[in-house]
Amino acid sequence: MNLTHDFDNLQSETYKEVITDLIAREKMGRVKYGVTVDKANLSEQEWLNHAYEEALDFAIYLKRLMKLKK
Repeated sequence: MNLTHDFDNLQSETYKEVITDLIAREKMGRVKYGVTVDKANLSEQEWLNHAYEEALDFAIYLKRLMKLKK
């Protein structure tokens, strides 16, 4: 897949922003951890723990925004 070609032909600006964010996030992760998720030597349980912790953070951020909107 030619990402540049596909990216340029996307109609949705929102999709473009998400793709750009994903690319930036991967670059940040490689700098911070020295590997991509494909190379990270984590067990299945460790991956589940990381995902769960991220989900908890997300829930906290959502709750905070909900309180601010009241």
